[in-house]
Amino acid sequence: MRIKTKEKYNKTVLIILLSMIIILLPLFIYFLNNYNKFIIYEFQGTSDKFAVTGNATFSKEKNILNINGIKYYGKDISIKKIEISLVANIDGKEQLVYRTEAEEDTPFSLIDYLNKYSYVISEQYGYNDYFNDYIIKEFKQIMCLKIEIIDENNKIIKKNVKLNSERYSNNNFFYKKANHI
Repeated sequence: MRIKTKEKYNKTVLIILLSMIIILLPLFIYFLNNYNKFIIYEFQGTSDKFAVTGNATFSKEKNILNINGIKYYGKDISIKKIEISLVANIDGKEQLVYRTEAEEDTPFSLIDYLNKYSYVISEQYGYNDYFNDYIIKEFKQIMCLKIEIIDENNKIIKKNVKLNSERYSNNNFFYKKANHI
């Protein structure tokens, strides 16, 4: 009688274990396939009358960086040239990610130019023209926006704006429920 009870118990345990494996295996496979599939950074930075906002999304298919705006909170100045560069500070050396510039023969308003300014970088996975794995991983610590201006009197103004980032990723098995806005 004891042998039949022990066999029945072993069968029950085996059925429960197999059931758990069958239920949990697809969840585990889904988690492994999607773990860190995307990383999102929201960033902002301020430096002596300049403010920058934007975001970056890195996934296995595409990398996208958006600079939504640059604001200048000082007295408007007339400028001849402006150069805006996104730079990664890697091991004490600056690695240029991108650079844009505007130059005119007649001076133009800094505030008007910056109010219209936005920039988007989009690259397909595998090309890494702008973002390599190190930049994506360390984005929060290494990114900086450099602004160089030549005003109407040929005075050079240089500002560095450190980008303070918040990182989001799908690297958890469970997430807490967020409050709706």
